[in-house]
Amino acid sequence: MNMRNYDCVVAGRLARYDEMGFGRQPLFVNNQSELQFSITVISDTPESLGSMGPYTCWGTRLQQYGFVDDKSLSEPERIQRLEELLTEKIILFRPLERVDASRNERYYVAEPVAVLSASVEVAGAQRLVPLLHVNTNSESFAEIVLNRRPVSASRVFLSGMPTPDPISVLVADQSGYVMYGNFEHMRPEFSKWVVTGEDIQRMNLDLGFVERFVLPYQDVAFIEADAYERLYRNGSAEQWEAVVASEAPGQVEDSPAPEAGETAVEANSGAAETAAALGAASTETSAAVVLPEKPISAVAPATSATPAAESAAADVLVDISGKSGQDAHLSQLAEEEFINHLSSLAVAKGLLYDLDDLISFHTALKTGRLVLLSGMSGTGKSRLANLYGEALGLSPDQHLMLSVQPTWTDDGDILGFLDLSTHVYRPADTGLVDLLVTAERNPDQLFLVIFDEMNLARVEHYFSQFLSTLEAEDDKRQIRLYHDRLEDRVYNSSLYPARINVGSNVLFVGTVNVDESTYAFSDKVLDRASVIRPKVAPFAQLQSQLTGEMPSVGHLTVSHSGYDSWRRSQRALQLMPREIAFLSEVHELLQAIDLQMGIGYRTLRQISDYIHNIPVGADDSTMVERTAALDGQLVQKVFTKLRGPQEQLGSIIGRYIDSDRVEDSSLLKLMDDYQDVSSFALSRKELEHKARELKYYGYTS
Repeated sequence: MNMRNYDCVVAGRLARYDEMGFGRQPLFVNNQSELQFSITVISDTPESLGSMGPYTCWGTRLQQYGFVDDKSLSEPERIQRLEELLTEKIILFRPLERVDASRNERYYVAEPVAVLSASVEVAGAQRLVPLLHVNTNSESFAEIVLNRRPVSASRVFLSGMPTPDPISVLVADQSGYVMYGNFEHMRPEFSKWVVTGEDIQRMNLDLGFVERFVLPYQDVAFIEADAYERLYRNGSAEQWEAVVASEAPGQVEDSPAPEAGETAVEANSGAAETAAALGAASTETSAAVVLPEKPISAVAPATSATPAAESAAADVLVDISGKSGQDAHLSQLAEEEFINHLSSLAVAKGLLYDLDDLISFHTALKTGRLVLLSGMSGTGKSRLANLYGEALGLSPDQHLMLSVQPTWTDDGDILGFLDLSTHVYRPADTGLVDLLVTAERNPDQLFLVIFDEMNLARVEHYFSQFLSTLEAEDDKRQIRLYHDRLEDRVYNSSLYPARINVGSNVLFVGTVNVDESTYAFSDKVLDRASVIRPKVAPFAQLQSQLTGEMPSVGHLTVSHSGYDSWRRSQRALQLMPREIAFLSEVHELLQAIDLQMGIGYRTLRQISDYIHNIPVGADDSTMVERTAALDGQLVQKVFTKLRGPQEQLGSIIGRYIDSDRVEDSSLLKLMDDYQDVSSFALSRKELEHKARELKYYGYTS
């Protein structure tokens, strides 16, 4: 049986007897003793959906709306209870088309999204018109559409929704409802909508009118068709007013570029007034305010703006994404400013991190899919992961922190399972599946998943699907919830499909403690991850920071497209011949003692990608020296797998004599031969640590 999903939400009501075929009932108990009912569509639908008959739905799919089918009752009583629930209700649902080729039959199935009480006019309507519904300040919305920016994320008003005629958007202002109309075009853009027109108008709607003829739900509003037409047919000139471009600084794309040393906020005329106006515009909730259209080349440092501008700028939402076709230098500079923002945010929160560690963490995340923060307990690993999400401007729906449980044994513990007795997918209470589904449906938003104390359970078991998936090509990264052939029989398959695409907009971080309560990572995990051990700075530096004046830090929002513009990808290895020669000799040394050790092609590619993606500063120089980056990658990607007893590893690691002195080390000798490649300061320190472990414990891990 084939199934086709339509990317839209339609409104319907319980079908009447006269709308059913001969001998059919709108409500009945089927052969499996399940309640079944039919829904008549009363809202406009996309042309691709066509004119279909009543849709079928089952009572079990209404459990989430409070309906419980008590099978101890008689069939007439069960039918009556369901009929009472659905009377005078509007059912919002996603339409599914199922084709049984073997029987040459076609079924139209409804996947409920909401069951809503409605006014008499709406519940009895012959036709409803779906409109995009935005909760925001009306003036802010005006600036957004005049600047041709996306106006709302698609949650219920999906990309396949029909375009209303005439095109309108309903704005829920704090003071009431405002209808914006006379748009010429409406199109989906990623997971948002863009509406444009030359002579846009708006009208304040009477609250009584809205209560009688409009049914709003999240980002969609259904309006009774005749009432909608009357707004345009009978609306007088006094009711409709033209929406014109104001002189408010919300339209900043025409502002001149900042001078050297000048902040982006100060560059607009009247720094304090501009920041205040932008701050007011950012109070909207659903609409996506993107200020400005082009990448920002400088984010206001805490000490550079006037006090008034500094305070107002703290709430400004800024998209620092680099757009395709724009100057690559601006995109690179925006990345530098993001890192500076991350560092400033850490200081403002009283956290002490080495700048090189922040750059390393950022670079590893954007080039890989999994970063492990290791080190002793209490050094701020979890805080760093959360800080990164805050610096990106992620909302709570885009940021998930999971406390790993020692009892986790397979991916069902973090994803959930298919209940075959009810044909309902039961997601785990971790919330991971819901985040992945949301991420797939919002590809231009970033999402961050943090596994706290990731090795309290065996990562190879509960994270097994992800370890394979994250190495696949972008268009083949999928997590399977259940077998594909069961999808057309799973009641909530529209919410939880058989497979979920895991795009590059989802970042994974794990924090790691190494003690008697945790498991060691296998090479399978280490091959797919970057292991970063944040440095512990001198305590005096922390004391100085905590007693100093805390800076005020603005708020940034980084989109997936912006983040993706910082990623640089090349098919060829971006390594120098001497670097390749050095890594080749390291591989041979490791292979000589164990064929399972060494530098595989995957690791070589990851090292190349990391070095190629080191952030570039304003002067076109890398923010970390290439030699230092290679040194760090040797520690993060190669030496993490250097584990074993003295008898096996002593010859290549060496003998520990005292601090800064290790003898008879093949690896250290090789580094001496390649001093033109790097000083290998971090690698030498790591080998010293491992040599000390071999001396005192006879084993290094």
